[in-house]
Amino acid sequence: MAIATGATKLLQLAAATTTALMTSGDWELPWGAKGAIFVVDITASSGITSGVVFQIQMKDEVSGKYIQLNANPTAITANGTYTYVVFPGAGTTPGTGSGITAVTDTTFIPPKGRVLLNRTDGTYTGTVSMTPYIE
Repeated sequence: MAIATGATKLLQLAAATTTALMTSGDWELPWGAKGAIFVVDITASSGITSGVVFQIQMKDEVSGKYIQLNANPTAITANGTYTYVVFPGAGTTPGTGSGITAVTDTTFIPPKGRVLLNRTDGTYTGTVSMTPYIE
């Protein structure tokens, strides 16, 4: 597998109020993409106790509705960089290093979709980026 050149910036997160749901714009993967690496970088936070949860949603082209593909991973409760690896056969240990999570219950990455950062309390600031895997 090769990593596509250049990350596609999906979302800039601004400080948010309690119970807000942050969503990226829709992405469209390049032809041949089999998976992706998502990097969530939380640079400032206050009052986050329940955490921020990373979710991937595919877009149904007929209805325009979004369907969540992954089970909720462990919530983010502190500033830092968190990496999510999504591709078939990611396994439970995709590599070494802190903050790497394999999204193992997703067997594919949809050609069109979006990212949600779901939280129930506190405020945070950060970014999300995506780099597709190309074969």
